[in-house]
Amino acid sequence: MNVYDGWGDLYDKVYAWKSDDIEFYVEQAEISGGPILELGCGTGRITIPIAIAGMHITGLDSSIQMLEVARAKAGKVSNIENKIEFIHEDMTTFSIERKFSLIIIPF
Repeated sequence: MNVYDGWGDLYDKVYAWKSDDIEFYVEQAEISGGPILELGCGTGRITIPIAIAGMHITGLDSSIQMLEVARAKAGKVSNIENKIEFIHEDMTTFSIERKFSLIIIPF
């Protein structure tokens, strides 16, 4: 069990006030041209808006519960299923055999 697994259902409510950085990360993603890797993507607070903007993004998080919430939220948004991928890994030890134009750790 991950320390953040207990936060999956509460995270979006606790941090609903934090939205002033979303536009910045979407702009940076668009400038990069993609693909983008977000480390510690949590419930998709930044990941999903980047996918909505049409960019390919991989969200990586060590919490299964946070990723379940992110996948559920992303599943409710049309036309992003081929733009977004969620991976359950620890950001301190992961290995991905792809290159990314931008790697972010927003929060």
